[in-house]
Amino acid sequence: MMKKFILILVLCFCLVKPAFAWFDGGWTGACEYLQRVACSIIPASDATYDLGSSDKQFNDLYVAGTIHGSNVSQIWLQGTAALSDGTTNGKFTYMDASPHGEWVAIDSDVVTTTDSTYYKEGSTSLKIAYATGAEVADTVTLTTSSEDWSGRESLGFWVRSDTVLSGADFKIKIADGGYGDTLINFPAVPVADTWQWVELDIKDATIATEKKDDVDAIAIVYGVDKGEMNIYFDFLARWDLSDETTLDQKVNNFINVIVCASAQDQAMDWSTSLTEYTHYFIHRETTTDFWIPITADPAAKAGIFLYEYE
Repeated sequence: MMKKFILILVLCFCLVKPAFAWFDGGWTGACEYLQRVACSIIPASDATYDLGSSDKQFNDLYVAGTIHGSNVSQIWLQGTAALSDGTTNGKFTYMDASPHGEWVAIDSDVVTTTDSTYYKEGSTSLKIAYATGAEVADTVTLTTSSEDWSGRESLGFWVRSDTVLSGADFKIKIADGGYGDTLINFPAVPVADTWQWVELDIKDATIATEKKDDVDAIAIVYGVDKGEMNIYFDFLARWDLSDETTLDQKVNNFINVIVCASAQDQAMDWSTSLTEYTHYFIHRETTTDFWIPITADPAAKAGIFLYEYE
């Protein structure tokens, strides 16, 4: 019995000896003990414990490898000089905070509303509800003021559908007062209930100048009978490729843009912050994303982009 007691006592001493070392040397002893770590440090429970706190923070973190985490954002800081003027090439946006009433449905089987449940920009989007009686070629139309789209190259917008769409299920109609109508097919919307950025090619090589030099209306056209369905549109814009600033990474979330007078500005006053969808927007493509100005505010200024990337 005595032998068993002695054995247990020895085991206990071996297990708690490192802890005694902390108290023997005070916090200095604790630091010396941690400096001898030669193994992975793994918490007892997943996603339970923190390292530091909001009022007890560590100073610097040195990592030689990769930081992994299901909720860890990758942040990218990108500098650029001589941003373009968003008004130079006649860029326009065609959906404001109250699109219902400006975009007019052809009949009662197609109902437009300003929706505050699903949106990408601001707090509303244009919702179009198609009833069973809706017919192919039904339109929702925005009247414009005889705009000259000659030399313009891209038309882009956000779209969300509660129904999966194939290519050409919807179309955009460009109505030219002197020429007539030109229809452009939508690409497919492969995932329902998810916002997707869409770009349509309106370059002169695709749509001849005479077909778009007197644009007096834009329309969303019902291309294929899909039955009852809802579709949402937000932030429809027209721009030129020459105004695009290439981003280094694929964007998940654009956080901020700050600008100063120029890269040579001795004061380097970076106090001016720009607002997405007011001063600029992000054009998203498969491999590379682009920053595009809307207003004249960024013109000739140096900029710093801060964004989360994939």
